[in-house]
Amino acid sequence: MLNRHWTFRAGHLAHASVGPRFAVVQIVAIGVNTALLVLFVDDLHVHKILAQAILTVPVLAVTFFVNRAWSFAAAS
Repeated sequence: MLNRHWTFRAGHLAHASVGPRFAVVQIVAIGVNTALLVLFVDDLHVHKILAQAILTVPVLAVTFFVNRAWSFAAAS
């Protein structure tokens, strides 16, 4: 709700179109984050807390821009 109304100012868009796209972005982000965590921890031997700290900003940034460009974009 906050992303729709406050962050992306997309309150005029229907939940039916925005919700599923937002869910897809979040599910993919969780999968990518998990895969990168496994890579960092198991293969690169980075401590798991440090690995998550390193990945938090880029994953958050990518999901923000994908949500802005796709999930909360007005239909064209």
